[in-house]
Amino acid sequence: LQVNFPSYNIAMKKFILRKILMLIYFLDRAKEQHLIRHNPCLFKIDSPYKSSYDFLMGFCADMVTAHGDIIRRLRNIDYNLTHKQTHLDEVNYAVKSLNDLRDGTRITRVVEILFKGEQLSQKLRLPAISKLQKIHNVNLALTRISEHINIEGNINTRDIVNGHREKILSLFWQIIYKYLTPRYNNAALKIQHWWRNNSLKLVILKRIRTKQSFKRNLAAIKIQACVRGYLTRKYWPGIQADLNENRQKLHLASTKIKRYLQNKLKLLTEERKRFIILKRTTLFVQRKFRLKIAMKKERQQFLLVKQSILLIQKVYRGFIIRKNWPLIKKLLIDDKIKRINAINIIKRSLRKNLPPTEDELFYKKLIFMTLKIQRKFRANILMKNQMKDFLILKKNAIVLQRRFRAKQAMIDQKKYYLKLKICTLKLQAVIRGFIVRKHWPTLYSKLQKNKMNLITSSNIIKRALRRNLPVTEDRIQFLRLKSSAIVLQNRFRAKQEMKKQRKLYLLLKTVTIKLQSIVRGYLLRKQWPELRNKLQKNRTHLIDCSNIIKKCLRKNLPVSVERMEFIQVKSAAIVFQRRFRAIKMMKEDREKYIKMKANTIKLQSIVRGYIIRKQWPELRIKLQANKNYLINCSNIIKRTLRKNIPVTEDQIKFIRLKKSTIFIQRKFRATKQMQKLRKQYLQIKIMTLRLQSVARGYIFRKQWISLKNELMANRQHLINCSNIIKRVMRKNLPTTESRLRFLELRRAVITVQTKFRVNKQVKNYRTLRNNVILIQRKFRANMAMKQQKQIYENKKKITIRLQAYFRGYLVRKKWPETKCVLKAYQNKLITSSNIIKKFLRQSLPPTKERLRFLKLRQSVIKVQSRYRAIVAMKLAEREYLLQKESVITLQRYYRAYKAMVKQRRQYEHLKKSSVLLQSYVRRYLALKHWPQLKNSLETRRKRSMEALEKQNMAALKIQAAVRGYFVRKKLPLIKYELQIIKLVRAATLIQALWRGYSVRKKYQCRRETIRVPKKGALTLGKRHNDAVDVLNRQKKNEYSYRELTTVFWNLEICTSLSKELCLKTAEGIIVDIIFHFLQYSNQSQPSIEAREPAIRVLINLLRYKETSWHIWVRTVNADIVKDLIKMLKTCCGKICSNKLYCSVATWLWIALQDPKKKLVSIFLRCIAICCIFLVAKGFHIFVITVIFVIYLYLYIYIYH
Repeated sequence: LQVNFPSYNIAMKKFILRKILMLIYFLDRAKEQHLIRHNPCLFKIDSPYKSSYDFLMGFCADMVTAHGDIIRRLRNIDYNLTHKQTHLDEVNYAVKSLNDLRDGTRITRVVEILFKGEQLSQKLRLPAISKLQKIHNVNLALTRISEHINIEGNINTRDIVNGHREKILSLFWQIIYKYLTPRYNNAALKIQHWWRNNSLKLVILKRIRTKQSFKRNLAAIKIQACVRGYLTRKYWPGIQADLNENRQKLHLASTKIKRYLQNKLKLLTEERKRFIILKRTTLFVQRKFRLKIAMKKERQQFLLVKQSILLIQKVYRGFIIRKNWPLIKKLLIDDKIKRINAINIIKRSLRKNLPPTEDELFYKKLIFMTLKIQRKFRANILMKNQMKDFLILKKNAIVLQRRFRAKQAMIDQKKYYLKLKICTLKLQAVIRGFIVRKHWPTLYSKLQKNKMNLITSSNIIKRALRRNLPVTEDRIQFLRLKSSAIVLQNRFRAKQEMKKQRKLYLLLKTVTIKLQSIVRGYLLRKQWPELRNKLQKNRTHLIDCSNIIKKCLRKNLPVSVERMEFIQVKSAAIVFQRRFRAIKMMKEDREKYIKMKANTIKLQSIVRGYIIRKQWPELRIKLQANKNYLINCSNIIKRTLRKNIPVTEDQIKFIRLKKSTIFIQRKFRATKQMQKLRKQYLQIKIMTLRLQSVARGYIFRKQWISLKNELMANRQHLINCSNIIKRVMRKNLPTTESRLRFLELRRAVITVQTKFRVNKQVKNYRTLRNNVILIQRKFRANMAMKQQKQIYENKKKITIRLQAYFRGYLVRKKWPETKCVLKAYQNKLITSSNIIKKFLRQSLPPTKERLRFLKLRQSVIKVQSRYRAIVAMKLAEREYLLQKESVITLQRYYRAYKAMVKQRRQYEHLKKSSVLLQSYVRRYLALKHWPQLKNSLETRRKRSMEALEKQNMAALKIQAAVRGYFVRKKLPLIKYELQIIKLVRAATLIQALWRGYSVRKKYQCRRETIRVPKKGALTLGKRHNDAVDVLNRQKKNEYSYRELTTVFWNLEICTSLSKELCLKTAEGIIVDIIFHFLQYSNQSQPSIEAREPAIRVLINLLRYKETSWHIWVRTVNADIVKDLIKMLKTCCGKICSNKLYCSVATWLWIALQDPKKKLVSIFLRCIAICCIFLVAKGFHIFVITVIFVIYLYLYIYIYH
């Protein structure tokens, strides 16, 4: 089409429309069938169209005119649009804040993924604009969660909708704990399993096993070789004779064949001769080719054997060297030491004889002076370090003592308060119970009397009414119903009894049937082997018969094309199988060789590693000595430079900053101390108020009995007065007619009641008597029935047994007859099958195939026998060659060993002689120069001793003077401190005596009644052992925080009071468990409570040098430092976790006090200071501390 024509525009429009329709249909189908995995939305959230149908309709309305509903026409060609985008598809499940969880859509999605089952997202009300819709959505999620988990913490739908942060987080923590802890446990178990399988111990065990198996294989090969050699030597004469006979026979046969061929060749034509020559040449070439292939195979085998022998030689020589290595090493070391000693002796003799030069004298003086300066300098540094450590320890000890005493006082006060509380509660309970028990009998008797009176009066009225009133139709119907009900009850009970009897009978029946089946099974099992053999014989006989019939039929019938194809396929399959098995065997041999190679390489690496590890301690000591020497030299140079360089402006700024920080620290500590004292005061105030309320309550309860008695007496007095007034009024007032009538009626009622009660008692007695007699009769009848039933059951059992024995006897009696019948039937079957076989063989003539088969069979048998003979001959030849090679190798080894022994003896003899000569020469030289050496050594020793004595005396005098000065300076302070300690002790003694006296006075009356339970002595060791047991019982990632808090508090007490327990905890698993807990515990309140004592335990362990290294190594680890900083962050601004924050800060501060870890410690201290000031005083102080940290970091970088 040309562009300018109108038909082009129409065609292009049609083409564009068709493509748009195809695109819309494709997008619709792609969205419905989820072609994209993450399934994105087809339409934008802001778009006016939310379905492909609406989009197409809008497109047609704008672009395609005068067509109406276009989809109705497109349906004829199966163009159906089904996709419709809902609000649920438009939900973005990413959570940016906790407010996103309030509508419930994201929570329901999480629940669907975790718990699975019925889809909840279809039931959601979206968009969740109103509160009711949100509540409905959240309720769906919570109902599904509650089906799988018990939700704790009183979490409702309204809490989540209102955005309650703590409850939402606790809900998610519960879900995470439910579903992630098993994964963590599985991961930990897998890591453990991997570690245990790949541990050094297992590797060593595997290597030991491989060595043992290798030794066993070597021993087995040697034994086999010896046995084969012995057998060949034993049976060689007979084999040699057989071989000679065979060789002679072959020689005769070959000569005969040659003569026959020569005679034949004379008569043959030229063409025949050429053919025979060609045939011979081809046969010769074939033999040569086969021999070459065999030679290659034999060469490969020989090379393999050679490699294995070389390996064995290497291993054996290595084993001998390793066995005799200590001796060889000793000899080498001795030679080396002797050479060094000889060289040293020669050097000394030369130095003595030669005069000392000026340089030497100057060098000696320098050495002497430097040594002197170094000693003094080191002594000064050590003294300063010791002084610093002592002061820090003293401060820490004082702080700990104050804390400990305050804690002890608090615990004592708490115990005293709790004891008081328990005693008061007990007293209250006892007094109230006593009062209730005192008045209970009278109250109970009154209530019982009232109850009985009411019941009797109501019963009398009922009976009187029933007697006097005429009998109604309802009464008659009731009586009839009663009688019929009694009849039905009797029938029902009889039926129930019948069912019970029926069940018992059925049980008996089943038991007897089982017993019979057991007996019969026992008898059959007894006779089963014979029957089984007979049946198997019959089966094999029948199978043979059927096979013979099949063979006969196959012979007589002509061979089909399918049969021929099957035979060809079978032969090809056999060839393939052989090739496949040969390849498989080759691969297995290859794998064995590779394994052997790997094992040898491993052994070599082990031996080399062992040699290097043996020599490592000496190398390490040398390297450490060099390192320490270089560090000391560098420190001396640094100090000298710092002293000589003038003070810079930066240093002045640093000093100012330091002063300001110290001032801020003092202020901060003062505020902290004030807050603590304020808290203590408030606690004491609350305690006093409680004690006052308790005391007032106690006084009121003490006076309550007297008050109660007075009130009761007043009440009784008032009642008596009112009764007297009533009586007086009745006496003085005139008696009326109504009063007289009442008195007469009263007398009549009393007489009627007495008569009625007498009749009632008589009737009750008669009914009781009749009922008792009936019950007795029933009971006796029941007992007699049970006895008769037992007798009947016993008789029944005996008869069943007799029947079983009798039937078994009859079966055993008739068994020979039945056996004979079975045998006769079997013989009949065998004879009939034999007759059929004979008839078939006689009737069918022997066919050509049969004759051909027989000839083939004979020829195959001959070929097989020849082939087997050749194979046996080859095997015997191979075995002989192997034995021969093994004998030759053994001979080589033995001769080589003998030669080696001879050479070794000659070498040792030469070595001993040379060593003796050297020793004599060295002894002569040493004796010659000994007097001069002795004199020089003595003079040197005397000089050095004198110099040392002078230095020591001077140092002792200086030390004594300094210590005396310091002691005299601190004497008044020490005296004052001693006086304060005495006063404190006296005060504590007085307090203890007074408290004991007051307690004894209060509880003297209750001492005899209260029984105190005896407790075992809770020593520190026992506490520690209990804590370790509990921690061992706890699984990883499955902590119960209450138990952990108690355990860690016990450990804190143990480690703070004894050094031995600190060492024990550092050596054990407890430190690892604490660090694991600190890393993986959550941010809940119980875990924060458990962290505080755990960190205190680590602080206690940091006090001693023996245990501090373990904690330091784990603290410097990057993950733990991160976790500690996170802890400090989370603790900021929380009142409940102030103590935790302080303990973490102290842990970091103490862990980084060691001067060996100075760089890391300074950097981490700076971080700790930053955190403290950020929490304490705000942003402006934080900026100052950051500048201080940067300055410190630059200082470290420049000078270190």
